[in-house]
Amino acid sequence: MTRPGHVEGLAWRFGLVAAMLVNLKQANPVLLALVMAGLTLIALRDPAIRTTQALLQLPRMLAPAIALWAVWRWYVLQIAANSEQTFRPFESWNFDALYSMFISIRGYVAQAPLFHALMWLVAAAGLAVFFQLPRKTSEARWLAVIAATVWLGYHGFLLIIYLGVMSVSDAYGAADYWRYTPHAALLGLYAPAMALAGMRWPAWTNRQACAVTLAAVLAALCVLPLRSDFRDPPGREWQRFIRNAASEMRQMIPAGSKVVIISFSFASSFPFGVALRYDLWHLDNPKQPIAATIRWDDRDLETVTSSAARGEADYLIIHDADANMDQASDILGLPRMSHELALFAWRAGRWEPVSSWPIPAPLLRSD
Repeated sequence: MTRPGHVEGLAWRFGLVAAMLVNLKQANPVLLALVMAGLTLIALRDPAIRTTQALLQLPRMLAPAIALWAVWRWYVLQIAANSEQTFRPFESWNFDALYSMFISIRGYVAQAPLFHALMWLVAAAGLAVFFQLPRKTSEARWLAVIAATVWLGYHGFLLIIYLGVMSVSDAYGAADYWRYTPHAALLGLYAPAMALAGMRWPAWTNRQACAVTLAAVLAALCVLPLRSDFRDPPGREWQRFIRNAASEMRQMIPAGSKVVIISFSFASSFPFGVALRYDLWHLDNPKQPIAATIRWDDRDLETVTSSAARGEADYLIIHDADANMDQASDILGLPRMSHELALFAWRAGRWEPVSSWPIPAPLLRSD
């Protein structure tokens, strides 16, 4: 029987881990909520878990994460207000993009078949185990139920975000699905690992198991020197280029200016608009911010010039690394671009060039 003090200690450990999880990424409160949902399902299904005792531990389990999340929300509202995407009215959700969205997701799954096969197998096992509770129970089975809850629930969350928050182009391409889904990867690994650890192995397998484990660790360490991108991973050159260009732009754009960033792409996974907006923010001087708005859809181009005429935009940033921007340049009244990141200012009723930065050849995807 577990001692009350031991249970309280475990609850505090869970709370500190949950706070770290929430601290890592903005979407992680959803993952924490899904983990708690999985724990709730297990507690309701398995009478071996005392529901009343579990409820008494909730303050210890959730208070650190809630406190950290509240501080973060206060910081965002004070320093970077109106900087986050919000839900659109239901009638304007991207339901027309559903078919293309699933086609894009299928492509991402095909690029990482082992990972997705593992996650869906663990999710299927978790569903099967849930209906076997409480007849068959173990820590590994509980973890499989939690993994299934998180994996399936997170996909439901992503679907809602694609439909109700993201732009049409992001919804059609299931933007960053390859980056979101690994958030639940450790749960998918822990469930089978715990199941293997809990198995009863014959005595003669102990030495063999140790030898195999040692060989696997050594093989993993030997792989590191073979990684040519270990110190310079893919995408770092793009980040460095954006950061340097934004640093120079901040010297050209007066504090308090309103900037429009044209960031629609048909082939790139680089978060150009978001990265540039972040680098333009004066987080070190919140009283003199540069207010940057991202235009995600090419259908928004018609409104850019009219908003500038109303005094709602002072500067325009556009690039042609991902696609030919001749049509966009014509709509905005800009000169044709030639593989560059360009800054324009609204003066005398039109966009005038301020400066431009040639885009390195390895970053071009429009040819």
